[in-house]
Amino acid sequence: MFPRALWIYVIILVGTADALDVPFVFGETTSSVTGYTSSQFEKISLTSPDLAGVPSASIPSDSEILEFPIVGGSNTPVGTNEKKVADLKKTLDTKVQADSPSVIEEVGLAAGKYSGDYTIEQVGAIYDHLKDNWHYLRDPRGVDYFKNASESLDLGKRNGCVGVGDCDDFAILMAALVESIGGTTRIILARNNSTGGHAYSEVYIGQLNTTGNQVDDIIKWLKQEYEADKIFTHIDTDTKDVWLNLDWGSDDKGNAHPGGPFYQGDKHYVICIRDIFGKTPLKLPEKSNKPPTLIGLNPDKIDPQVSGTSITWTASAKDLDKDQISYRFFLNDEPVTDWSNDNTWTWMTVNDDAGKNQIEVRIRDGKHRGPNRFDDNRIVDFNINQVNQNPNEADNYPLEIEITPDSGKVSGTGSIKREYFVLNKANDYAKVSIDIKNATRYEYNYSTHSEETQCSAELRLNVSQAESVICTGNAKNRDGIPANMSASVKNGNITYDNSMIVSENGVKSSQGLEYMSIGDSVEAKSTASFNNNIINKIIENNIVSNSCEHIQTLQEISIGEDTNTFADINAITGPFKSSLSRSEGDHKIYANADVTAGVMSLEQRVDQYDARQSCKGVLGGATFYTGSINPDKEKISAYTILGSGNILKMRQLANSLYAFYDVNYEYMPVSYQTGIYDININTSSTQQD
Repeated sequence: MFPRALWIYVIILVGTADALDVPFVFGETTSSVTGYTSSQFEKISLTSPDLAGVPSASIPSDSEILEFPIVGGSNTPVGTNEKKVADLKKTLDTKVQADSPSVIEEVGLAAGKYSGDYTIEQVGAIYDHLKDNWHYLRDPRGVDYFKNASESLDLGKRNGCVGVGDCDDFAILMAALVESIGGTTRIILARNNSTGGHAYSEVYIGQLNTTGNQVDDIIKWLKQEYEADKIFTHIDTDTKDVWLNLDWGSDDKGNAHPGGPFYQGDKHYVICIRDIFGKTPLKLPEKSNKPPTLIGLNPDKIDPQVSGTSITWTASAKDLDKDQISYRFFLNDEPVTDWSNDNTWTWMTVNDDAGKNQIEVRIRDGKHRGPNRFDDNRIVDFNINQVNQNPNEADNYPLEIEITPDSGKVSGTGSIKREYFVLNKANDYAKVSIDIKNATRYEYNYSTHSEETQCSAELRLNVSQAESVICTGNAKNRDGIPANMSASVKNGNITYDNSMIVSENGVKSSQGLEYMSIGDSVEAKSTASFNNNIINKIIENNIVSNSCEHIQTLQEISIGEDTNTFADINAITGPFKSSLSRSEGDHKIYANADVTAGVMSLEQRVDQYDARQSCKGVLGGATFYTGSINPDKEKISAYTILGSGNILKMRQLANSLYAFYDVNYEYMPVSYQTGIYDININTSSTQQD
């Protein structure tokens, strides 16, 4: 992101450095190094391939003089300067401004949400804040200019970032922010004969040979927090002091983090700033708040499945502090969702998924990890087999799932199973599917359409004399609001329409079914559920008919601005059952009908307030039941039992206040009852005939 060869100094030391700090990498296999000798550190440093071209850092005394060419905004020296180390330290001390009000204000924005007494979590937050919000700007040609920390901040504020400047300005402001919360930092001036010079800061972690030091634990924390395999440090081989690199360079994965790779060069010189104060070691984050933990990651179907199958994965997690948990899912190391509160992900498999796959979920509560980090994860292997591509075989699986807007017409004989799926950029999705077995003829039109704010899927189907037909529609919008519809018939002819429309406002679905039986059964169902203020709301409509000759149904369901479900049933002969219900917390409403012989028409509707159904022309015995459990836990019900004959008209209504019915009948005995039953006091009042 930032140029490396930017610092203006190409330094020549007049005299000999008093001490050396060796560069050292805590790698994947590095264990505790507390007992290492000076020669061990030096040998490991010299032989590490990660440190090729990185020299040891020299620490000049205050009386020594550094001579360097003036480069400024170019790579061509325009003269030289000599400066005593003590004077250079004094200049940098003045520029750091650890007690500046603007510095203290900025560090509060960067690390204020992480409580603790100078922790590595706070330093990491400072690094991320500055690194991700820095605008690079060179010095003028022929001028070597160090900005005050407050000057860089002021420029940043006026440019919509944290700070503006080159590498030495970045190092100064980084040191200022860390020093302002009690940390100990230093600035490294580096020379590279090929690319020029550079400057970066380091923070003191601690001393390896002291009792209770947390160096090893802090290194482990950094590796986990930033998903890093290697942490780059300098170690004083005499005192065992450990310093963490805070340069802006990225590692071999492209990630920039505290402890990233060193700048390569010929010489690295240490300028110790504010060294009249004692060194303060870093600490691990406070443990008062526990991170969440994953309990499980489970699919709704067993392993293996065939391509074209829709598999919903559900993650289970707990947080002892009751913090909100965020989830993110990955497929074969690639993210398939953004961070959200939804603990489920639906995988629409395709032929390219054939083979072994890895499904991963990561979780976090936002109080322990930085942006895009996580607190816990779980990986599960799952196998997908490629589908049988012969559409005329009875056990045929989906040939293909459409995942881009498309439309078409398909016809044939025998068996077929397919799904058509569309997803927009806002993660709204809609799909329709069919599963036909042994039909003498089938023909259907499908259409999937996607826009930035809305997507839709439609299916129109005609089937002749099929052994069985199953049609479904599913949709979910960006807020996780789902709706589902399904119809299933056996041994008959079917005409079927399904429409799913989903947008930012909610989901609206409908299905129409006309069934001519050659003797078996038909089922139709619509459901939707959503979560609002922690109360789970479910509305559903079910129709079941056995041994019917002819049935026409129309079902509609919507969730969002208008929340309701509707069903219209006509010209049924043969027995059937229907139910309509809505559940919201402790509040439930429902209407049920069970007809022995047949019914000419039945209409059902449930919305945000009540459930109702009406019918005309019932032949034979029937039972109708309407009920409600209101928020006060009063159970309200009305039911009617019909003997034989004809019911001309029946209406039922239930809500949280009352249950109602009105019946007109001929030629049959009738018994009915209405009542209110209080669950809390075990009393009831009834009327019956």
